Amino acid sequence: MAAKARRHLRSIHLALGVLLTLGLLQGGGAALAQAGPTVRPARASLTQHTATAAIVAQGMTNLGGFEFDLAADPAVARLQDAQLGPLLAASGRTTGTLGPLLGGQGESLGFGAYSYDPSGQNRPGASGDGVLAYATLTVVGEGVTGLALSRPLFVDVEANIQAVAAADAAVQAKSLHAGWNLLAPCVDTSGLAVSTTLESLAGAYDLALGEGGAYAAGLPNAAQSLEEIAPPWSYYVRITASTPATLTQLAPAFDAAAPIALAAGWRWVGYCPGATLPITTALQSIDGAYDMVLGERDAYVVGLPDFFQSLRELRQGAGYLIRMTADGVLQYPSAAAVERAPASARAAPVSACAHVQATPYSMLAYGEALVDGEPAPAGAQVEAVTPRGEIAGCARVVEPGYFGVMQLYGQDADGHTPGFLPGEPIIWRVDGRDATAAPELSWSGEREARRITLAAGARSSAPAFLPVIVR
Repeated sequence: MAAKARRHLRSIHLALGVLLTLGLLQGGGAALAQAGPTVRPARASLTQHTATAAIVAQGMTNLGGFEFDLAADPAVARLQDAQLGPLLAASGRTTGTLGPLLGGQGESLGFGAYSYDPSGQNRPGASGDGVLAYATLTVVGEGVTGLALSRPLFVDVEANIQAVAAADAAVQAKSLHAGWNLLAPCVDTSGLAVSTTLESLAGAYDLALGEGGAYAAGLPNAAQSLEEIAPPWSYYVRITASTPATLTQLAPAFDAAAPIALAAGWRWVGYCPGATLPITTALQSIDGAYDMVLGERDAYVVGLPDFFQSLRELRQGAGYLIRMTADGVLQYPSAAAVERAPASARAAPVSACAHVQATPYSMLAYGEALVDGEPAPAGAQVEAVTPRGEIAGCARVVEPGYFGVMQLYGQDADGHTPGFLPGEPIIWRVDGRDATAAPELSWSGEREARRITLAAGARSSAPAFLPVIVR
């Protein structure tokens, strides 16, 4: 915080003490009371563009006044305002506020309040639990920011300082596109109802899927099989709005370094360490215990050459499906290792197939692509088309003649999102031209990577498999 702002906060501190002692001080000084009370930010309300934190106090005794600072990363959410909550005035004393004092970029907020008894009787202050204040943040970007509460000063009605333990919270903001999104909650929403966690998306989504259940907006709780959306897991959420929506969450911070026990089979796991990392680095703790990783649109298959891999990195706030070949414990790299991630791992992804609508249901294909008997050029687009003409899978040729692992999406359960139906033949195009596949594939929804050769234009009587060069 700037020097001027710090001087102002110090003046708030002094004013708080003076106002509390005017006509109230009956001896005693700044004696430290016994520890016990706590104060923390908690969710009050959320929209796609704002988060309102309730500054909640517990275990207060004879509270006369308070002040505190809040801090957040202004690249994600900016502190905008603060208002007094009901607790301080609950005793019937007259209250006043000091601040809010805002940092120039919305990175900080200082706020305080005092109380006095105009009758001169100095009636007792507020006791128990309640909301001291409400702080409003405006969401400006994606990511996770701590909402740190610091420098708490609490005094009773005789201006004795009360020892109060402060806790922090965190805010997550994630932009979601229309259709299915595979995401990771990166703040601790455990124990909250799905509708509460997705409060900011009210009216903009209709379905959420987890590894073990589903949630349909509007149905009674008895009909829901998904009880919560919480880390360290990943979830599909279907956005029905035609424009992007922002999932905003405010909750206690989540420890992304905590170990995650994964049983053999498909596990839906979120990624929350912060920095983007190569898959092999991010998953080094379970090396040898998994063979496939699926993202929302791409895939990584252990053992395939690099140019076949369409998923190469794990990114903050994204969800992934990991196929475990044995039980294991996933522990993402430490913060120090994350900071040492190579610069190439931080490059923004480029989607060549944004026109394809993903769904939670897919099968996989990769292999060789030929045009007029020659290797398809780098940049050529490979498309999988349904019998209804819907493009339900797409990949780019990176290495001439080869296309990477692509997901071929099935229609979702209610037919809202187009895709293949079980048993339907897959129609192929390479660089905009009809192509034949060897072997031919029909859609099954089995998440196995099938290697094929696609030939567009002039065809030979037998498929021409290109040699795979391992670099």
